[in-house]
Amino acid sequence: MEIKRIGEQACIISFKEEISKSTHHQVMALLGHFKSQPLVGITDLIPSYNALTIIFNPFRVQFDQLRESISQVDFEKAGQPGKKWKMPVCYDFALDQKDFCQSTGLSWQEVIDLYTSTTYHVYMMGFLPGFLYMGEVDTKIRLPRKKTPRKKVEAGSVGIAGAQTGVYPIMSPGGWNILGRTPITLFDPTDEKPFPVEIGDEILFYPISQQEFKTILKDKKYRMEESHGS
Repeated sequence: MEIKRIGEQACIISFKEEISKSTHHQVMALLGHFKSQPLVGITDLIPSYNALTIIFNPFRVQFDQLRESISQVDFEKAGQPGKKWKMPVCYDFALDQKDFCQSTGLSWQEVIDLYTSTTYHVYMMGFLPGFLYMGEVDTKIRLPRKKTPRKKVEAGSVGIAGAQTGVYPIMSPGGWNILGRTPITLFDPTDEKPFPVEIGDEILFYPISQQEFKTILKDKKYRMEESHGS
C-alpha cells in the first residue's frame, strides 16, 4: 500500500496494480472505514480498481490525521457484501458482432454464451454518471478498444474493452465493442437513488428478445431482478 499526497487537498492510497477482487476488497475496506468513521474535513471519496482518492479540506483535517486513520484499517475484515443483480440484455443490438466473431473465431452464440456465463464485479464508476466498469471478461472474447470511437453510442449499450465490460448509462461517444443493449435505466437524476447499481455489486447478464427489450423499456415500474443465489 502506498499513500501519496496530491496537492493541498487530495491524497491517493494505492494498492497492487491489477484488476482483481482481492485488491478491490482492500479498496472497499478502506472506503468502508472512512464511511463508518468519517473525519470532519473529508469532502469526497473516489474508489477505483486499485486505489482510493480522498479529497479533503486542509483547514479542517490534516494529512497526518488521514494517515493515522488509514493505519487503523483492518484490511482482512470482511466488508458488507454487494448486491447481486440479473441484468437483461438484447444481443440483437450488437454493433460489433462481426468483429467479435472474426477476432475470436467463435460463432455469435458462443460469444454470447461465454459472456453470459460470467458474473461480473463492479469495480468503479466513471467517464459518465453511472457508467459501470466491470470485470473480468473471458480471455476468449476480449477485444481492445476501438482505434476510432463512435460518435454516438445508445444508452444501455453493453460493451467490452480488453478485460473490462461496461454499460453506457446515457447516449454518448464511445470506443468500446458493443455486443448488446439493456433496457435497464442506470442513471436517473430525478430518482432518490439515481444509481441502482453500486461499486462492489455483481452482475450476471442474461439474454432477452427484442420484444422483451421493448416491453421492459416501456414499463417505467420495471426494476432489475436481484439475485439471491451463491
